[in-house]
Amino acid sequence: DCNCGLQEENMKLKERNQALECEVGEHQRKTCELECALESKDGAIRKFKKQLDENNEQMQCLRQEIQCLHQREEERQRECQCLQLKLQEATTALEEKCAELCRMQDQCNKLEETVRELRQDLERADQIIKENCRVRSEVSYLSQQ
Repeated sequence: DCNCGLQEENMKLKERNQALECEVGEHQRKTCELECALESKDGAIRKFKKQLDENNEQMQCLRQEIQCLHQREEERQRECQCLQLKLQEATTALEEKCAELCRMQDQCNKLEETVRELRQDLERADQIIKENCRVRSEVSYLSQQ
């Protein structure tokens, strides 16, 4: 009877052991799945961190490029302002030269008119001299007679 009780107890313990072994196997399987999922997530995190680092590097490069572009734009604006100032100065100088040229043309026209008038006066004087010479010649001729 004692033996029978022990056998029965042994059977129960074996069944319980099998159930616990199945449970342990299930837990090991779940643990393995969780470890795989954790490994996968760790890999994804490493991948995203690497991507984030690369993106940060690219962003830094882009910031430097933008800064260079801003500097070039500022230089171009300064050059443009300088050229605008030079253009304004050249335009002012051109306007002054045009005004001076107009004044000189007016003066030249007046001088040409004066020259014409003087030539006319000279021609009249020449005619008067010729007439005078003719009259003197005639007077001299008449005086001799």
